Amino acid sequence: VEDTVVCVADGRIVSGATFVRRTVRCGDTAYRMGGVANVGTLPEHRGRGHSTAVLRALTARMDDAGIDFSLLGTGIPAFYARLGWEVWPLPHLTGRPLPAPDAPALRPATGDD
Repeated sequence: VEDTVVCVADGRIVSGATFVRRTVRCGDTAYRMGGVANVGTLPEHRGRGHSTAVLRALTARMDDAGIDFSLLGTGIPAFYARLGWEVWPLPHLTGRPLPAPDAPALRPATGDD
């Protein structure tokens, strides 16, 4: 909860985001990473700057917590770029792993589950 920021309008939460703390290593050096997650705004409240305000408050919270860097995965990189995140082109690997012979059966969830 302490790493979550919400925007309240008309007495209800209309936008929010959180970050998860992780330690990552590069060689012998450990870094504190903030993984940005669960960014969202109710559809009827979009376009009013709520997510922008939430993300600015979230990055301030990460700064106060001593987070060295943050990252996120998104399909709308331009939205985050204007707030300071950068696109890191990474190789995209695709494949289809074979299930282990003793793996449990997987299927899409249904309404009866």
